[in-house]
Amino acid sequence: MGFRDELLNNSKSAIEVDEELRKRMDTEAYLQYCNIKEYMLSKAKQGEFSVVGDKKRIILYHELHYDLARLVKEDDVPIQQPTGFLNLKTRTIMKKRIIVDESRKREYELFVDSIRQLGMKDGMEIIPVIYSQKENIEYSIPTPVIGIYITGYKFCLKCVMVY
Repeated sequence: MGFRDELLNNSKSAIEVDEELRKRMDTEAYLQYCNIKEYMLSKAKQGEFSVVGDKKRIILYHELHYDLARLVKEDDVPIQQPTGFLNLKTRTIMKKRIIVDESRKREYELFVDSIRQLGMKDGMEIIPVIYSQKENIEYSIPTPVIGIYITGYKFCLKCVMVY
């Protein structure tokens, strides 16, 4: 078998590639959702919930690791900053924000769509956010301009269950 035959055997259409990506993201979403449910059950067993009216509510920030964390990235935003006497001069500084990585946008969309659907079946709201546990601050994606350095913020799924 020559190289041409090997190329022919391994060539995939755009539809096949998209379907494989969808299956992979569905699997990732399912695995993450199973972890989320375990953490929620653990919080319920330990009494870590709030009471709203006659219902209980659990809020969980589930951190995404490894490959899923790379679906978002830091973006530099040029900001004009006044300087000098009477602020007559300006200088450009770079500040940062978090956006969806353009090269992985389709993966992000498929993953978020899949995990939201899984959550909806159980009545759970799942929202992708950037979260700092230390400061207890969350931002939607894309974030506003945060600062010169972004430290302590993680790509998380904010999971809210009211039962």
